[in-house]
Amino acid sequence: MSDPNPVEMDDVNEQLRRFRSFFRILGEGRPIETKPQFSGCGIIDSCEGDVYFDGQLFEIKAGDRNIRSVDLRQLLVYSALNFAEKKRKIERVGLFNPRIGTYFSSTIEELCIEISGRSAIEMLSELVRIFSSGDISR
Repeated sequence: MSDPNPVEMDDVNEQLRRFRSFFRILGEGRPIETKPQFSGCGIIDSCEGDVYFDGQLFEIKAGDRNIRSVDLRQLLVYSALNFAEKKRKIERVGLFNPRIGTYFSSTIEELCIEISGRSAIEMLSELVRIFSSGDISR
């Protein structure tokens, strides 16, 4: 693999600048945890998110694309793992794309109701039950 060329380095630096600016404004000086760890549960192995601070979990999607349903599912899986572990308080989830400059943010309650018609407690509990039940094979 070769080193990035000048154009690629400019792109990397611009995405880094946007990342820092976004979380500086959103975080308002609060401590930010990168790579928050989530313990596994049933069929789901331990994993790590991208950014957590003050009750908010964000995933970074730096591709040249819009938000996809799989991105929301990823946030729900992390939220369910956290719900089972009770390690952090996650009240909001979000996605940020520094490449195209877009973001999405919602309370976990609103997201669960919009997706399933269930409260966050009901939906996350059901996800944990499914992960742990053994009804699904790897």
